[in-house]
This record gives sequence, C-alpha cells and structure tokens, in this order.
Amino acid sequence: MYPAHAASFFISRSITHPVQKLIKSMNKVKMGNLKKADLDTGKDEIGILKDKYNEMIELERISYREV
Repeated sequence: MYPAHAASFFISRSITHPVQKLIKSMNKVKMGNLKKADLDTGKDEIGILKDKYNEMIELERISYREV
C-alpha cells in the first residue's frame, strides 16, 4: 500500500506546485507586476495554461505601451 501512497503524493504535488506558482504570478500581476510566469512545465494542461497566461501578459504589456 505504501508505494500507492507515495505515487499519489508525487502526482498530486506535480499538479499543485505549478498551479500554486501560477497563482503567485497572478497575484503579482494584480499588484501591477507584468512579469511572465516562470514555470518548468511540459506540454500538459498546466503547461498550456501557463503559455496562454504568458500570452495574455504580453498583450497587456503591449497595451500599456500604446497608451
């Protein structure tokens, strides 16, 4: 039973850790820091979410420069 618990812990952590980092980045943006999220993710769902988030941040930067 122990290997199953260990596996579930690592799988859970591999999902929650990147999401927590993305949330921290979002909170920084809320405070005016338009820095892209720096996450080491692959092309899974979390990686795609990070890429889309960074695209949004880049569009915000462009909008601020044009104003």
